[in-house]
Amino acid sequence: KAPGRPSVTRVARKETSGLGVAAEGNETGTGRPLSFSSYTRDRRFVDVFNTGFLPLDWAAEASHPWVRLSTSGGTMTEQTRVSVEIDWERVPKGAHEATVTVTGAGNSLAVPLRVLNDGRRARRRARGFVEAHGYVSMDAAHYDHRVARGGARWRTVRGLGRRTAAMEAVPSTAAPITDELTTRAPELRYRVRFAGTGDFRVTAFRLPSLDERGRRRVALALDDQPVAVLAGQAVATGNRGDAWARNVEDGIEKLTTTVTVTEPGEHVLRLFMVDPAIAVDQIVIDTGGLPVTYLAPPESYHHSYNPDPVPEEPWGLPDTPVR
Repeated sequence: KAPGRPSVTRVARKETSGLGVAAEGNETGTGRPLSFSSYTRDRRFVDVFNTGFLPLDWAAEASHPWVRLSTSGGTMTEQTRVSVEIDWERVPKGAHEATVTVTGAGNSLAVPLRVLNDGRRARRRARGFVEAHGYVSMDAAHYDHRVARGGARWRTVRGLGRRTAAMEAVPSTAAPITDELTTRAPELRYRVRFAGTGDFRVTAFRLPSLDERGRRRVALALDDQPVAVLAGQAVATGNRGDAWARNVEDGIEKLTTTVTVTEPGEHVLRLFMVDPAIAVDQIVIDTGGLPVTYLAPPESYHHSYNPDPVPEEPWGLPDTPVR
């Protein structure tokens, strides 16, 4: 032991193998189920890893024949990734629960799956953005209807924001609109199909901009419900680590409100200009399953803008066992 230093205890390495599992959306373990929707037709993954030093013999098995795995097992020394998909031609219509069971080293771990299949016809007939996996995510530039009023309008600005484009209220010289927004303010409308009912948080991703002499406001409403005015930060505080500094570092400011959905099905989300020159990049509705993410989740299914979401290839690790 060195003077002034804590003592060091040596731990003998155990020559064993052990099974560990981390499902997509979890740092480790399987607490958050893997979610699948017939609209997005996702590919998910399960990371299987060895907690010991000896090679691990492992196996993976699905509870239903319509759950497809990229590999059913093997021998590994470190880790491997298993892709999980749904055979939409075989899965019955409706909501289902399934399981992928991973075994190895005398242990068995279950990964829960939630599958929603509305069928081909519903997918073809759906209009607007469709809720899946507990959220709706839409690019602001992918509106279904645009209304100009009072000499002001929303314009598409390509290359602005995190996505391919953002919507900006112009002209910058337009007067703020503080009352009768539904009849006086420029408006963007988004058709949204909800699977259930409830009070849901809506977040508008505003591009941070300053106005030391005024304010930066936008408004949201669902259908004919009361309009909620959201105020962005307009003054720089100059203190690193505060709200404005985080907005600049992130390149976005999140403005939130709550909407009430009383009936499932199609609704219209309405975005209004209050102050000119405000720009919105994306809108996300959390219906109970929004994952923790630095960036917003991928855009939801839309019959025109995103009619065939392509499952992303699993990143980082290969599908085949690492020996």
